[in-house]
Amino acid sequence: MGAFRITVVIGDPHGQRFEPVEMLVDTGATFTKAPRELLEGLGVPVESTYTAELADGSRMERTRGRTMIRLQGKEYPTPITFGEAGEQSLLGSMVLEDAMLAVDPHAKRLMPVNALEMTEGPGIPRPDECNGNVTFGVLVSETANRLPDGDSLPRRRPVRERSPQIQLSEPDARAATEI
Repeated sequence: MGAFRITVVIGDPHGQRFEPVEMLVDTGATFTKAPRELLEGLGVPVESTYTAELADGSRMERTRGRTMIRLQGKEYPTPITFGEAGEQSLLGSMVLEDAMLAVDPHAKRLMPVNALEMTEGPGIPRPDECNGNVTFGVLVSETANRLPDGDSLPRRRPVRERSPQIQLSEPDARAATEI
């Protein structure tokens, strides 16, 4: 269980030329990372630098650009980190979320999932209905862990219909709505 690799197809920024890359699926990584040599060969320009926190807690400066990636036959524009020689290529969480793919670590595959939007619905008040009292609660539908093909994601804990409500004092509620 756990870590697995897949072949991903990285393209140039215009989506005209693509190259396959074996990547470690890493939901702990924010950005996808591919070899610098490959990205430069595809004409991916460096757009910015950022500080990345590594698994051991250390930090390092990274460069990133923007390019096309092909996952399961569909193309997505995505930020991508320029990896250095000898570093593992990674498929990060941003592109997985954008592609609406979940990781099934048991079957070692990516699975399509439905998008979630839990801001309104039965049992969840709209912000204009709170009258200064902020209620925290999550309604989990019967299909929350169902995939489009009817398959289910493995459940690790029981699903509750609604979390306990927390009533905030008026000053705290006002502060929460200003965030």
